Amino acid sequence: MSEGLVWIVVGGLVAVAIVLVLGRLRARALHDLRHVLFDEQNPELYLRLLENPRLRLLFSQRALAGLRNDARLFEELTRRARREGRDA
Repeated sequence: MSEGLVWIVVGGLVAVAIVLVLGRLRARALHDLRHVLFDEQNPELYLRLLENPRLRLLFSQRALAGLRNDARLFEELTRRARREGRDA
């Protein structure tokens, strides 16, 4: 096997490892964020956590904007549910 082919194989393995690690980090971050928003029902903390610069390494700006919209929608639906609960 030539040296160039070895470097290509090693580079490919490193790239695959990076993709797998980033995928796991994204999944863990989403799990933790969903826990804060839905289980703890704390949209303020959720929005503050989304400002973490490390999340910009894991998620695109579009994805982060979607996550922020999730928090705003959750807040709105929670407000409506409380209002309807009082009115009933």
